[in-house]
Amino acid sequence: ILNRVRNPAYPKSICGVVYQNDNWLNRCQFSFACDGRKKRVNDPVAYKTAQDVAMAVTAGKIFIPEVGSSTHYYANYVHPGWARTMQKMTKIGLHIFYRTYGGGWS
Repeated sequence: ILNRVRNPAYPKSICGVVYQNDNWLNRCQFSFACDGRKKRVNDPVAYKTAQDVAMAVTAGKIFIPEVGSSTHYYANYVHPGWARTMQKMTKIGLHIFYRTYGGGWS
């Protein structure tokens, strides 16, 4: 998300990036933002962990160099067409990270 905020092709805020195209049912940047389901916290401990990680990342305390300037990712059980046009950076768990060839803006 922060790589997209830094990229001139995307909105200039975290919320702007997360909710970009949120009016496209199941076709937005992040599925939870446009899946039509009510947002609720099902696991308060996991939610607090996510908040703590987000705060550390935005404060610059956490950086994953293998991800580098990636602006795209997907879970390995889907196969988006856009991935063929991008450079694979790394795989972490079930997620594969990509950036534009040459790094684009980076």
